[in-house]
Amino acid sequence: MKKYLLLFIFCYSFAQQPGKIWYFGEHAGLDFNSGAAVALTDGELTALEGTAAMCDADGNIMFYTEGKNVWNKDHQLMENGTGLLSDFSARQAAVIVPKPDSQTVSYIFTTDAPFISGGLGFHYSEVDMGLMEGLGAITSNKNIQLLPQTTEQLAVVRHSNNSEMWVITHTFPGNSFYVYKVTASGVDTVPIISNVGFDLQNALDSVGTIKVAPSGDKIAVCLGESGVQLLDFNPATGVISNPVNITGNTMLYDVEFSPSGNLLYTAHNISTEVVQYNLLAADIPASAVSIWCCISDTTGGAILRAPDGKIYHSSLSGFSVIHNPDIVGAGCNYEENAVNLNGGVVKLGLCASMQLLPAGPDFNFQAVNLCLGNSTSFFIVGPGPDSVTWDLGDGVTSTEFNPSHAYAASGTYTVTVTIIL
Repeated sequence: MKKYLLLFIFCYSFAQQPGKIWYFGEHAGLDFNSGAAVALTDGELTALEGTAAMCDADGNIMFYTEGKNVWNKDHQLMENGTGLLSDFSARQAAVIVPKPDSQTVSYIFTTDAPFISGGLGFHYSEVDMGLMEGLGAITSNKNIQLLPQTTEQLAVVRHSNNSEMWVITHTFPGNSFYVYKVTASGVDTVPIISNVGFDLQNALDSVGTIKVAPSGDKIAVCLGESGVQLLDFNPATGVISNPVNITGNTMLYDVEFSPSGNLLYTAHNISTEVVQYNLLAADIPASAVSIWCCISDTTGGAILRAPDGKIYHSSLSGFSVIHNPDIVGAGCNYEENAVNLNGGVVKLGLCASMQLLPAGPDFNFQAVNLCLGNSTSFFIVGPGPDSVTWDLGDGVTSTEFNPSHAYAASGTYTVTVTIIL
């Protein structure tokens, strides 16, 4: 019997894992390291809206901020860690971006709240965890201005090279997205500018959020006046294009993608209503399904995808969860006031948490039974990841750790695996 040798080209990439520690609200926090949300009560910050945290590769907290002050892992103010230039009312007050190829340096980006503060601008500050015997410090590179005025919107996307990072914000007024690249050399202060989407003129449109799809190639923009748009993001070039209107003029607070990226959720500021949209539908706006409504005499807040695959929703009256966010309709299972914070108090904002990737992970890949007619088996050799997604090169994908697959024809197949650690 004649057999045909199959040749495979292997490559791998790493997806950014959301940080497993959140601090937010009034001394509130969540720890996702066990796979479930466990309340933390050791946080020192008090924040009405957005916060950010940085975790190490093992999921341990390194530092956290509400955009004005920075606390270290011992919950003490970091050396030189006061006086950052965000605003208490910025929905995305800060994000933290690790410097590529460094295990000690990160950058805190802080955004504006022009509706409240009148224009503090868009800045970054450098954190060096190699200082103060591992507790870290803000270096002299502090409050470096990149733009004189922006909206409250701020997001981070991993570059297609899986090393560098993009930081996205939006000018106000106008229709310009500014995208900055963070490389092994630091923050590139020359932005990629995309003039596309809503033209922001109303003061309420300075209020809002930007969220990134898990695939990294879509962003959703939520604005206080104009509504929600879905846009393409090119992770290789930083260019934003092809706006699609999802909602009209509504007082929305936030927006979030499901883990698959196939569904989009919006959270209303006034009514607390949460609406689901099917991004695979031919008419996305017409696919709207209200999955929760409403609480009177309160204010709705952020909606955020977590490491446990659920989506969390804050309001001034409680902390709720969408347990199955990739299920269309009521099956997504919205549970009101599902999270006990053990004395912590949720406010409007939640935590943009990041986690370092392990330094230099030693991975290898093996395939056995490379003959046509046999079922070829694939194996990852190296540290155990949290999850994997295989693309087997012929249109078939798998999320099994060690999949097997029978190819229909001989040939050369490029097999890729995305690893989440």
